[in-house]
Amino acid sequence: VLTEQLSECQRASSLDAHRFLCLNEGGAWLVDETTDEHSFIGAHGSASAVRTESGDLLVLDGEPYRLHHGAVEPLAWSVPVPIENLSSVNGVTWMGGAGRLFRLVDNTVREVSLTEFQTIYGFAASDERLHLAMPHLVTLDVSGDTSVVLSSWDAVVDAMAVDTAGDLWVVSDGDLY
Repeated sequence: VLTEQLSECQRASSLDAHRFLCLNEGGAWLVDETTDEHSFIGAHGSASAVRTESGDLLVLDGEPYRLHHGAVEPLAWSVPVPIENLSSVNGVTWMGGAGRLFRLVDNTVREVSLTEFQTIYGFAASDERLHLAMPHLVTLDVSGDTSVVLSSWDAVVDAMAVDTAGDLWVVSDGDLY
């Protein structure tokens, strides 16, 4: 199903094929295109959302919330920095902020870190792999209880994404790999 978001959003985060969180000058809105409803979430300066197995997860002004039956409920997770971005891949939610990365599994938040690198500039995840821009590329195997470094690449990562096949696409110095 292809949809086009017609609302005037400065930023939009898809929850599913017909619902998305829209951030504009007036605040954050939950848009349901099947009913043409726009529910006001609040006057927030930043907002992001993902669909997880246990429901919709929102980040409003750096703080995590659960959307439950149309109501926004705060979550008491121990994330010591404001959450700036999040993504969800097969039941695992990744939250990044202030150069740090956190993994949410079964309502437990754990920080992902490597002792030799202090700052994570970006990330992309697939089922069993986590790719980190530090600023060069480091790939971890996250299929087990502990993360294992699989590879690193000395080129600086400008942007990266994982496609539906699990392949990593990287932009470095204007070249696509």
